[in-house]
Amino acid sequence: TDLLGVKYVLSLEDIRNAKLKEVFTDGQVKVYENKLAMPRAFFVNTTLLVNSKQQAINALFNPNFALSKRAIIENVQDSSVFQTNWSLGDAQVTDYQDNKVTILTNNTGSGFLVLTDSYYYNWHATVDGKETLIYLTDYNFRGIITSKGKHTIVFYDTMF
Repeated sequence: TDLLGVKYVLSLEDIRNAKLKEVFTDGQVKVYENKLAMPRAFFVNTTLLVNSKQQAINALFNPNFALSKRAIIENVQDSSVFQTNWSLGDAQVTDYQDNKVTILTNNTGSGFLVLTDSYYYNWHATVDGKETLIYLTDYNFRGIITSKGKHTIVFYDTMF
């Protein structure tokens, strides 16, 4: 739920979990805030390249794998573009539509940006207007490589 950005949980029962904080009660319904919910777009420190869905699933469910700091990338054709450590930068979604997502980023070095929207073959991405590869990330999401500096990233659906 953290990786999916689930920020609030509704429950009819008391939930005892260190990452959840009760923020509202109305009758029997309790609302909890997930303090570890991740944003829709974020940068990671490292990437793990895998060759199969099963390897991706194994890594995702490994309790020692910090999904807020690492991303799992499937079936990379050219692994030479991937480095051991990435720069953590700022990512702000400035426009979110059904067929287009715009993100402003700022990095002190090369970064790997994860967008927790489902990966589809018909989606494309640009960095400052220049086409870039989208990598299948964390089993179902999208990821791209960015260079140092401020950038405008646009993900768009070519079916519309």
